[in-house]
Order: sequence, then C-alpha cells, then structure tokens
Amino acid sequence: MEKLSVYFRISEAAEYLGVSPNTLRNWVNSGKVGAIRHPVNGYRLFRKEDLDALLRRVAMDNGARKALIPLENKRNFLEVSGDIVERVDPVFFSDPMTAAMKSLGMT
Repeated sequence: MEKLSVYFRISEAAEYLGVSPNTLRNWVNSGKVGAIRHPVNGYRLFRKEDLDALLRRVAMDNGARKALIPLENKRNFLEVSGDIVERVDPVFFSDPMTAAMKSLGMT
C-alpha cells in the first residue's frame, strides 16, 4: 500500500470532483469509482488517478470533446487507442483551475 498521505479523504475527493460526499459514497457503492478503507479507522480513501479517470469517463459519456488530462498522466495518453484520440481534443493541465480555463478557451 502507498503512503496514506497520497490519498484523498472523502470530503477532499468530493470537493475535487465538485459533488457532495454523499454523492461520492453512492458512486462508490454503485462501483463508479473505487475507494480503499483506511486500515485503522475504516474511512474511505481515494487515489487522485481514480478520481481523474472518473472525471474523464463522465465527460466522455456526456459527449465531451475535450479530454482534461493531468500532466502527470501525459505519458499514459500515448496508450489510448487512435479511435478515441481522434474524437477528443486533449487539454493537459497541472491543476483543475487551469484545465477549466483552457477548456473554456479563457487562456
């Protein structure tokens, strides 16, 4: 297991996704996103990579044309199949605010 400090607590993950903690709990229960349990207190913990993957899936399911990709995942983008790459405009970002600004054409 990685260091626990690299995981988001549920309130942090919910804020990162822009949803309520209860919504995030429902998504965990329905299998939309994975969570691990803290080994001592049993709280749900979330990896940033899993949250980013969820954001990309939701965007694609809703017909989004821009793919918001964290810079640290840029290398993984090369592994995406060509048919998907042809349908999206990747926007690489170092933080969520930058991504939103780029996707809205405000930078």
